[in-house]
Amino acid sequence: MVVKGLSEIELGVLRVLVEQEEAVSTETIAQLIDTDEYDVEL
Repeated sequence: MVVKGLSEIELGVLRVLVEQEEAVSTETIAQLIDTDEYDVEL
């Protein structure tokens, strides 16, 4: 089995989703992890 590591952006998105108790927009996630919203949507 091949295991692919997660990028910094993927890990950041995952961290935000786990920590938040409510729905979070891609714009908010992008702001919280200081990255471009386009990268979050991918």
